[in-house]
Amino acid sequence: MRKYKNVEYTNPFGLLFLLGSTLAIFSAIIIVLNRVMSFGLIKGILAFVLAGIYFYILKKKFIVKISDFELKSNQLEMDNKNVNFNDLEYYKIHWIKGVGIKFKFKNGNTL
Repeated sequence: MRKYKNVEYTNPFGLLFLLGSTLAIFSAIIIVLNRVMSFGLIKGILAFVLAGIYFYILKKKFIVKISDFELKSNQLEMDNKNVNFNDLEYYKIHWIKGVGIKFKFKNGNTL
């Protein structure tokens, strides 16, 4: 039995939403500033800074989650969820900027 504390993980749908909304905010700022200012470089820098601030503020809220995990010989416990290894059809581990794991259960659900 091993316990892991303060593990950061992400929500892929939250990441996609944040990416799309950041691009939309950046575009909206450029459109608004085109009507107000005539300085091209300043508009781009200002829009980039404001979109970056938007991304940084919402990143912690929508993407990064912190949780404690406990790995036992027959199950994984996390956030009041139990993954029983006997109920798994397969699992997939990927190593892109850290470690990710996907569980596919015998009943067709994924986690």
